[in-house]
Parts: sequence; structure tokens; C-alpha cells
Amino acid sequence: MRKTIKKWIKAIFRKWPKLKKPVTKLYRLTREDNSSNSGKSNKAMQGTDSPANLHAKEALQEKVQDDIYSGKAAYTGYGMDYISSLFFPKEERAIELKKVFYRHCNYYLDLDHPKTFNQKIQWLKLNYYDPRMGRCVDKCEFKRYITEQLGEGYTVPLYGEWESENQIDFDLLPDQFVLKSNVQSDGRHIIVVKNKAELDIDRLKTVMSSWLLKRNNLCSSYCIAYRHVRPKILAEEYINDLDNDALIDYKIMCFNGKAELLFTVLDRDSNMSVNFYDLDWNLLPFTRKYPNSNYPVKPPKNLDKMIEIANQLAEPFPFVRVDFYETADGSKLYVGELTFYPGGGYESFEPMEWDYKLGEMLKLPEANV
Repeated sequence: MRKTIKKWIKAIFRKWPKLKKPVTKLYRLTREDNSSNSGKSNKAMQGTDSPANLHAKEALQEKVQDDIYSGKAAYTGYGMDYISSLFFPKEERAIELKKVFYRHCNYYLDLDHPKTFNQKIQWLKLNYYDPRMGRCVDKCEFKRYITEQLGEGYTVPLYGEWESENQIDFDLLPDQFVLKSNVQSDGRHIIVVKNKAELDIDRLKTVMSSWLLKRNNLCSSYCIAYRHVRPKILAEEYINDLDNDALIDYKIMCFNGKAELLFTVLDRDSNMSVNFYDLDWNLLPFTRKYPNSNYPVKPPKNLDKMIEIANQLAEPFPFVRVDFYETADGSKLYVGELTFYPGGGYESFEPMEWDYKLGEMLKLPEANV
């Protein structure tokens, strides 16, 4: 039923795009009201210990915890992709990858003569590895790598990293912080803690323990850069400017050591949109999986600096996407991550000719795996 409603709402927004902004605003206001009412209810119950109020307190606390942990990853079972990525010879992994690729992209994965961008990303998964890639995809090691390349201050400060959830001393962490998996990028592996006193530590540890499973390090997507990365839990500083509905991700695509184009990601938590631009901030006439935004986007204040940094970081690699965030006033610039297999190489272009155009930009290296 929920899927049907979502499809119906998306169809309405496609037909009448101007409705998207006011409807989203009303939804956010409703959530704020609910949050405010919950806070009032909590205060009203303070100082009373009747069974009814104690039960209400427990229900409210459970709702708070559900908000924190909703949708967070907790895995069981072993998939065939994971098993084949570890134990099958490369020839068999290639065949499995062709099946996955066709399911996502709806055309044949030619690994002998790859021409499209998505095909070449798959080729790189199977045939190319640089030890620096392993450092870059590990979110803990990545911070040290960026400091070596650029100096201090270009990544969000790290509070700690742990190979077991039981190693974490929560007393040493501040009231606000962010917990992440070091090998995953999706929101299911991020927990934003805005009030440490509200945490259900037992539940938190249970959720995070699944982040430490070796099969959760993207090797199941045949991404070779992750193959030897040991999963960890990390805690980093909570920065209010980076936890904002208006935050824009700026992602620069670099081919053979040179920045060539970029895209923005907007409204990640509601109706995500993606705009592709050339380096002079001209909107490019294609989409990749997600639609363009319904409103114009201004270039970042630090665009020239972003391009300069991207060129420096991209120099060793045949392909890398360098992700940036900047604070609202533009005073601070952060490198978010380095990505070697964007979208897993499974996101379709519209029109498809741009899959070929970006493929032409990427000159594949000699296979070394």
C-alpha cells in the first residue's frame, strides 16, 4: 500500500511539479509540530510517577529511539554475490556481474570492449586496483589520506574508530556526534546523535554490530577497492551546517586525473534531484537515475577551490568522484569522500548517448588484477 501511495504522489509531482515545494514544506511543518508536541508531553509528564504516566514516558522514549534507528541496517544471511565475490575465479565473477548489470541497466555488459561509462566502471571493478584506493574507501583511513594530501581541516574531525561496538566508551564522547560505518555510504549506516542522554545503548550496539560483518563492505558488489578493508565503527564531530535540509552535495567527476564535470545532489531526504554541470556551471542536458531539480541552483562559493582540489586528488586514478560540502557562508570546505564506483556503475542515463559520452572520457588503464 505504501509503495502504491508513493508512486501516486510521484506521478502527481511529475505532472504538476510546482506542487512539490509547498507539499514538502507542509510535511516538514507537520513533523516539527509533532516533535514540538512530543516535547510538551514529555515535560508535562515530568515529576509524576503514576503507572499511566510511566507507561506514556516509556512509549515516548520508544518513539524517540525509533526515530533514531528507523531504517538502520542490520543484516543476516549470506548472498550469492558475496560468496562469488570472494571465492569464484574472475571469469565466473564476470558472468555473475553481467547478470546484475543487465538487471539494472537493461543492456549487455561487454567487458571485452567496454564503451559506456557504466560498462567501464564494471571493468575497473574486476581488473584494476591501486592500494591507495583501499585507503580512500575506508572512511577512517580516508581522513588521514586527505590530511596527507591537502593538510589539516579538510575532513570532519574524527573522535574515534573501533573494531567492536564494546570498545566504545560513550562517556568520552560529547553530547552530540555522528556514528558511521567506515565502509558504507548510505544513510542506513549513519546514526546522528543530537542528545547522548536519549540513547538506548543496548539497542545502538545491536544495530552497529551488524555494520562490522565482513560481507557489508561492498565486496558483494564486486568493488575490488573494498576487498581488504576491515569494517569498523567511527564517531565524528556533529556539524550543524552539514545536517540541514538545504545542504547541497557537490560531486566532481574526474577522468584520468582531470576534473571534467560535476553534479549536485539536492533534497536528499525528501524527493532527491540531481543536476549535471560542466565546469563553467552550465546545466548539461541529461539525467542519471534521478530527475533534475525544479529550480535553478547557484554555484558553490568555493567552486574554483573544489576543482583545484579535485584535480590534485584525482591525479593517480583512472576515474574518481570527489565529493564536497561547504558551510552556508562558504567559510569552510570539506571533502566528503572519494568514490571509484559511483552508483555501482548501475545508474541509467537519459538520454543514453551520455553513457557513451562519459565512457569516451574514461581511458582504461592496463589490467593489473
